Formats: sequence, C-alpha cells, structure tokens
Amino acid sequence: MKSAAILTALTLVLVGCGNPGNQPKTAEGVAQTIRYNDDNFAGDEIETAGPDQQQPVDNNRYTNYNDGNDNGGRYELVRMTDPNEQAFTVGLPKGWTNEAYSSRYYEVCRFLATCMSPDGRTYLAIGDDKEPWYSVPNQLTEQFRELANSHPLQKVRPYTGAEQLFPEIIRRKFGNMPGFTLGSGEIDQAKSQEMMQDFARKGVNANITCMRFPFSFMANGEQINAILLGSLIAGGGVWGPDFGIIYSKDDPSKYLDLYSAICASNKTSEAWKQSQNARHETRMAALRRDHQMRMNNMMVSHNMRMQAIQQFGEQNTRNFNSRMDAMDANHRSFVNMIRGESTVASGTHTYQVDNSYQRYYLNKLDNTYIGTDVHTSIDDLRKFNLNPDNYEEMQVLH
Repeated sequence: MKSAAILTALTLVLVGCGNPGNQPKTAEGVAQTIRYNDDNFAGDEIETAGPDQQQPVDNNRYTNYNDGNDNGGRYELVRMTDPNEQAFTVGLPKGWTNEAYSSRYYEVCRFLATCMSPDGRTYLAIGDDKEPWYSVPNQLTEQFRELANSHPLQKVRPYTGAEQLFPEIIRRKFGNMPGFTLGSGEIDQAKSQEMMQDFARKGVNANITCMRFPFSFMANGEQINAILLGSLIAGGGVWGPDFGIIYSKDDPSKYLDLYSAICASNKTSEAWKQSQNARHETRMAALRRDHQMRMNNMMVSHNMRMQAIQQFGEQNTRNFNSRMDAMDANHRSFVNMIRGESTVASGTHTYQVDNSYQRYYLNKLDNTYIGTDVHTSIDDLRKFNLNPDNYEEMQVLH
C-alpha cells in the first residue's frame, strides 16, 4: 500500500532520536526479535558496549562535551556501531553503560540507544520500537478496517496533535506507577521548523511538532524525574511519534545537551540504505507473483487478506541483549520495567521478550518467537500460516 511505503520512508529518516530541544504490540501471534542474555557480540568488526572497546566520535564538535556542572565534568562521546544490521553508528558517553542497536519487527526497522550513568542515577533511552504509526482513515481503510489495523506498528487513526498524543503515551507507560505526576508540555517552535526544513531538503513535505514533557514517578522507593523529548511527524497520509526519554534521580534537564549531542552524532549507513531498497524490491516482486497465482482461484478480498498476512508476517531478525555487568539488582529491575520486557526460558537458554503477551512459542529453526494471549495453544498457530511442529512453548520466568 502507498501509505505503508511512505511510513517506511519516514521511519528510516527518523532513525530513532526524539526532540532534544528536538514509538503496544496489540496483534496476537506475531513474531518478534529475541534479544539474548549474552555478553558476547558476533563478528570481528563490531564494537562492544564496553567503554574500553568503544571508538571516539570523529566529529570534534561532540568529542569534548561539557555537561555544565560546576565541577567542570566533561563527557567524551565514543562511537558505537549497530551490531545487528550495521545500519547506523552513534556517539555515546564514555564510561557510561551503553547500548546501540536496530530493532526489526514486521519489516519496520528502528534505531535505539540507551545510556546509564556510572552511578546508576541517570538513564537515557533514545528511540522506541513499540509505539505504532498511523494512517489517516480513508474509504479503503474503512472498508477493510480489520485488515488495516492488523499490523502492530501501523494503525488507522485520525490525526492527533502532539499535545494529546505524548501525554497519552506517558500515561499509558507510567500512569500506574506510584507517585506519578505529569507536567505541562512545551512546544519547541525553532526545532520544529529546523526539522521540517531538514525533511524538505530530503524531498519530504512534513508537518512536525517538537515538544518536551516533564513527568515523575516512584521506583524502588526512589523518585524518578523524567523528560520525554518527542517529535510528531505527519505527511503523505501517515503520522506518528518519534521520541526518547531522560530518566534521572536528580535533575534530568542537566542532560538535555548531552541528549542533543548524541542525536546529532547519529549516522545511517549508506550501504544499509541501499540494501533496504533492494530488499523491498525483492519482497514486492515476490508478493506480486504470489498475488497473480492466487487471483486465479480466490476472491479478491480473501486474496488481499492472505497477501497482507504474508507481508505483515515476514520476520527475520537477529538481536541480542548485552547485559550491563556494572548494574546491581535494583538497576536491572528498573531497566526491565522501563523497557516493558519479561524473561522466558527454553531449556538452559533465557531470553528477553516484550511483556505484552501471556504465552510465548519459540521457533526452533531460527530462534524467533510468537507472542499470544493465554487462550492460544500451539495448535492455534496454524491460523497464522505457521507449522506448530517448528515451535515449542517457553516458560515465563518473571
């Protein structure tokens, strides 16, 4: 569909940074990335998360970043490479516990980065791989409403302003936390204009609103102060959020410039962009061939549904989770809560998965998984065009 293509194009332009002064899986039975509980990276050319193995950012504008503290403390950004697809590099603060990786889900690829300060009091989460983007309702989406909303990262919804959407996201994620409070949002007109001009230079006409929302909550008996930095982007009949969050047991506003410097250091690989274009063309050619074959003996509406299931069900991603050795139990609990993850086990292996589901089935062939509700048995996987013989149910640990 045209809107899906535009959505993909906009997602690649965003590359996972919110607005520094600048995304729930609802579908049942869908495959998603497994991030292994493994401290090792595969491949000789991939930088690890250890500070002694990171490479300094080659842009001097951000190499010596001053945090503005009276003690004259400074941050040195070190460049990390996405280990999954080598899709991007980003500068993250040296000496912090850092992660940078791409997350591919239903063929939507998003870039993510996280940083935890050495004392564990501040945590930066840049980018989100769970929030959907939206298509503006039209005659086709109304006619095929169920199909149009079957993609967990693309839904149909009338345009909602940033003033409404970002508080909605914050309340959904944190509204049930003890002591939750949400402050007033602030629009950054200058940054909004800057981003729209940058999109225009890339040939994309978009309406962009950049906002900042402070909020707080209690976790592990301590108050967490946070700022969501978000950009709401709309164009070509699709719209959606791009954001990150600064969490701190102190004052999160002290890290706004650091957040901005990290976002500015992000670079997308040109080779990766070209590979995505080739991958898209190959996929679309296969879909066109399958469509022509099925049109001979299927009704058009049934064919459209089957094609969409095939397209939306395509999932072939590899990911991992590099455990942060410097964290104590409270830090790990906090990070898992922020990420919305659960731990599941198959044999002697444990995995981090999205906590939106009650049952999880591991594909024994490629180590991806299916998340379902509590009523979906392994035999029910047939309705998703999956072979139950290839799956085994994993145990939910916590």
